[in-house]
Amino acid sequence: MSILCALMLFCLTPPAQAASSAQAAIRPHKERISEFDALFQQGMAAIANSDFTRALATFEVLTRKKPDFRVAQLIYGDLLTAQAQMLKGFGNIPASGRDPDIADLQAEALARLRHLQHQPPAGSMPAELLMLSTRSAHAIAVDLTQARLYLFRNHDGAPELIASYYSSSGKNGADKRRRGDKKTPVGLYYITDYLTGDSLPDLYGAGALPLNYPNEWDRLNKRTGYGIWLHGTPSDTYSRPPRASDGCVALTNLDFQDLERLAGIGTPVVLSPRLNWVSKQEWLARRQSIQTQVEQWRRDLSSGDIQRLLTHYSRKFNNQSNDFKSWSNVLRGDIKQWSRKAFTLSDPSILHYPGKDPMVVVTFTESTARGGGQNWRLRRQYWRQEGGKGPWRIVYENIG
Repeated sequence: MSILCALMLFCLTPPAQAASSAQAAIRPHKERISEFDALFQQGMAAIANSDFTRALATFEVLTRKKPDFRVAQLIYGDLLTAQAQMLKGFGNIPASGRDPDIADLQAEALARLRHLQHQPPAGSMPAELLMLSTRSAHAIAVDLTQARLYLFRNHDGAPELIASYYSSSGKNGADKRRRGDKKTPVGLYYITDYLTGDSLPDLYGAGALPLNYPNEWDRLNKRTGYGIWLHGTPSDTYSRPPRASDGCVALTNLDFQDLERLAGIGTPVVLSPRLNWVSKQEWLARRQSIQTQVEQWRRDLSSGDIQRLLTHYSRKFNNQSNDFKSWSNVLRGDIKQWSRKAFTLSDPSILHYPGKDPMVVVTFTESTARGGGQNWRLRRQYWRQEGGKGPWRIVYENIG
């Protein structure tokens, strides 16, 4: 039976860490998870600790309770086989074997195990979610490489991790660019609707949460396609391999139902090749840096000095309708209507947009005095640090 344990740990542990204890390698997670995922984690922790009697008993219970959990069935089969003979490999298939179904299950097992072994550092924060608006009770961030969807509660503007779910994404990886490429988009999106399972084909399982792909940045960069959803799995399938969809993010039906109860329309969803977990101190410093930039922009806008205001805008500015020159004229027209003390910002969100160059999306409610009353509108800005260094400037702006 040591072959099974060695296989699991060898696949997951970098050579430099191979000498570390099995107990430290796999730890059952304490986030809210389904009963079946909890049993899976307990079984794998038992394998890592060489407690094969407990592992066998745990996987026996799991496969009896959830027979369509295929990767659990495979590991249970390995544990049974290992009692009588030496295993040839995962699923008792020789390493030279090329069974695609076994390869898919192996990929799922390794994705689940990597999450147990490499959880976000204690006390760390997602750099993608720097400030949450009161418009969003929750936020979602998906690590496409790690096949993991994280759900956060909005705690006074800060993201508080409350759950994570194993997830499946595009067959051909991330960074969708055109219709039919079977890739999952990379970017910042929002849930736009909720579709019940009984209104959809069985492929989508318990239901779907459509996203606003392509968003304004996608359209500006001529990315095409549609129908990118968060959704469940077919009724005869507990979970799918890490790369199995045509571009959507798929969860188990139990996890989707849990997510759907909390994530409503308007919930922000970050889809990233790799989430960036940073210390609370660094997270606060990043948030403060962007807040300082936005506050200076607000002051320069309120001052009525168009030249000072335009220093915050990139010469590459483009919002599909205006370039830098024409948008400058729009701003001049707005400034003429505002008094210096009548302009206020409230309820901001600051979300990092995944990509090559650092970029954040800042959305806030803008209030201006008009005709003895107040005029409210939503304003969204894309601030980009071009080339990864230098000053932050607005490359896209939309005023609702």
